[in-house]
Amino acid sequence: MRTQLHAPLAELEGLVHSAQGGSLRTTPIPPEVYPHLEIFELMTTMELWCELSAQSLAGVVDQVRTRALTLLLELEGENPDAGDSTRPMTSAASERVTQLVQTVIYGQNVTIAAGAGATAQQVVVTQGDLDSLLSWARSAGIPEAEIQELPAAIDRRGQNLGRSTRSWAARAARAAAGVGRDVAVGVIEAELRRYLGLPA
Repeated sequence: MRTQLHAPLAELEGLVHSAQGGSLRTTPIPPEVYPHLEIFELMTTMELWCELSAQSLAGVVDQVRTRALTLLLELEGENPDAGDSTRPMTSAASERVTQLVQTVIYGQNVTIAAGAGATAQQVVVTQGDLDSLLSWARSAGIPEAEIQELPAAIDRRGQNLGRSTRSWAARAARAAAGVGRDVAVGVIEAELRRYLGLPA
């Protein structure tokens, strides 16, 4: 089941600390799911619910902070004087900010086609599906020469990306920037983790 978290970040962080490494009770399981669950004979089930580990919630908090910091650094790289200028933002600058927000904040599933009238394109990477990973890389603007090297570069070390995979992600980000597409290394690594089934 999918758990939706709508609480402010400070509240989520408080839940992580209060859980003290345990689990958090979250979404009740809907009654229509009950017939598909194995229930002990001669027992009565009063209530069913989902639990979310404190580590998973801590990962969410970390992802939010990392993406916010990445966005800040990307914006500062685009315009070091942003926030200090009293001049109104041009339409081109506004489009660039929108593109950066889509790429960095929503980068796991959404990419933006460069140019005027840009539209969002949904490209989802599926665990173990190399074609979906390659399609995402193309839609993100990574040059084809780098994409061709991706299958050979994929490797993992336990619960982490391997050295060759991280090295490819850094090269791919630089190559994308060279053709006018900004894709943060963290976003690329997140998609590689999704493909490999590694924790975010």
